This record gives sequence, structure tokens and C-alpha cells, in this order.
Amino acid sequence: MTRKFIYSMAISAVLATGALVGPASAHHSVSAQFDYDKPFDFKSATLTKIEWINPHSYLFFVVPDETGKPVNWSIESHGVASLRENGLTRDTLKVGSTYQIKGFRARDGAANGFLQQIVTPEGKVFRMASSDSGK
Repeated sequence: MTRKFIYSMAISAVLATGALVGPASAHHSVSAQFDYDKPFDFKSATLTKIEWINPHSYLFFVVPDETGKPVNWSIESHGVASLRENGLTRDTLKVGSTYQIKGFRARDGAANGFLQQIVTPEGKVFRMASSDSGK
């Protein structure tokens, strides 16, 4: 075999492997984006939208600030399978309903956070973390 043939076969193998693998989605550490030392506890958060996606799902709420002005919050949570394991499904949460939500604020101070717990209007509690520290 010639060097040229071996080289072209090696390049073909690398390209084929790359095509099979496809693009990878970025995933980040929760502690890199959210601060465990800055918890939130919103007693009256109205759900406006849910994105059931992986690797993290997103819940969008309107939450009154300390003056009563509505603020749009984006709350990140675990992926679909993990939510399901914790009892949350597409039928559990309803857009337009008001929930109590607890979690951790974004490190950058934006109106977003990571969900630790959600309580339904009926009082059913869904915990997403094994401890109050979120870890």
C-alpha cells in the first residue's frame, strides 16, 4: 500500500466518524451559573410557559417584585426524564396557575434561577434537590 492510500483512508475514517457523531449540545454545571448562597422563595409565581427539553427544561413565571411590579423569570430545571422521576409531567403543571417556587438565583443577578422545589395550588410538593443546599 502506498502512503497516499493510507493517508486518504485515515482522513476518510476521521470524516466518517465526525459525521456519525454529529453536533453535541453544550451542557453546563448548575453551580457555574447559579449561586447556592442566593436562594429565592416566591410564594406567588404564575406559570406562563414550559419548555420540556433536554438536558434542562425551562419554566417561565411572572413573579411580583417587592413593589408588586410583575417580573418575568426564567427558571431552569432538570431534563424531562428527571422531572418525570420526580413526579412532574406535562399534565402536572398548568400554564396560568400560580405556584410557590424555591431555588437559586443566577450568579449574574438576572431574573432567572434553578428550580429546587415547586408547590402546586393544592399543596403538592415536588422537590428537585436532595437537600436544602441544592446539592
